[in-house]
Amino acid sequence: MFISITRLRLRSWFFLPSFFIATGKIVKQAKESAGFVEGATFADKKLAFWTVTLWSDGAAMKVFRGQAAHKNSMPSFANWCDEGCVAHWETNESMLPYWGEINKQMVALGRPSPVKYPSVDHAAMKFPAPANGEWRTRKFKAAKST
Repeated sequence: MFISITRLRLRSWFFLPSFFIATGKIVKQAKESAGFVEGATFADKKLAFWTVTLWSDGAAMKVFRGQAAHKNSMPSFANWCDEGCVAHWETNESMLPYWGEINKQMVALGRPSPVKYPSVDHAAMKFPAPANGEWRTRKFKAAKST
């Protein structure tokens, strides 16, 4: 199994509606992608958003990443966000990790994503751990194949 995690922080509330629309399209694309198992988004403090997805393997995630909604949204995210980072790892687990583990892995394995207007903390990936509150999490699973 393969885990992919991201953390993005919007640089203004102004981008929130467009961000939510783009994220909705990406979640729909993931749910319909071959090899996708499940995922979750987490609305953190200060306009930061985390995503975790579980895939059958890294190749399936890379196919998803290069198609449709995800690929087309990346230039906008680079403009909307002042912080972004990503990390991936292989796992024997068949379920999503908890947010504490996700943060730990981001600190250990993460790398900054390209953004046009980086914060002073972006390159060093200095960010707080995800806030407490399961209500901040929205889980989603692969669509049923017909």
